[in-house]
Amino acid sequence: LNSQPMGFYAPAQIVRDAQEHGVEVREIDVNHSHYDNTLERREDGALALRIGFRQIDGMREADAHALVARRGQGFTSVADMRERGCIPTPMLRRLADADAFRSLGLDRRAALWEVKALSKSKALPLFAFADTREQGDEAHVALPDMPLSEHVVNDYQTLKLSLKAHPVSFLRHELARRKVTPNDDLHLALDRRVPDPVEERPPLQRVVQLTRAVRREDHHRHQPGLFVRTQLAQYFDPVKLRQLPVK
Repeated sequence: LNSQPMGFYAPAQIVRDAQEHGVEVREIDVNHSHYDNTLERREDGALALRIGFRQIDGMREADAHALVARRGQGFTSVADMRERGCIPTPMLRRLADADAFRSLGLDRRAALWEVKALSKSKALPLFAFADTREQGDEAHVALPDMPLSEHVVNDYQTLKLSLKAHPVSFLRHELARRKVTPNDDLHLALDRRVPDPVEERPPLQRVVQLTRAVRREDHHRHQPGLFVRTQLAQYFDPVKLRQLPVK
């Protein structure tokens, strides 16, 4: 993850593979994450993977290191991050977009609301380290909950991965209606096919010319495979896939 971009595997696939092998993966958080993805010791002595700030699109390494250096025992609010941590508003917005304020009791929408309120006022250097607030308390606003599917879309837009759910899980009803086989059941169909004898396989160079590697992934598992190039137009149409209704 800390060496991205690299090769065939995207961050979401690396993280998911780790989860499938029993590794606990923890969300990005302003009070716990570092710039790099790091390992944290669990209570049972095992290690967990903490997602780092480097996964946030547009996050500069120097800004992330400055945030970590200034948080001390932890930030207590979005306002505290700007006043004590001297975190600029654009960086707070990126962190809110990444849903990184959960340790402060704020989900993505609530954090964005607070950052928006802060952006309306300028910082007061004279009171940067005092208890005086830059603006009075605002009336509490009950924001509507953000749907899980919207959270996942925003996760992929900002982090290129999501620990909340797999995108295909929101399409499963429509995919089932279209009789698309889940990956958990795909091996049953493959087992019924006659295996290709080794002696009848074409030369490797010919295979490379005629086939395209495809990773078929859903909320159950990923299934690597090969498609003949002429089959791609029939079985793999990203444009049509983007038009599926999300539930």
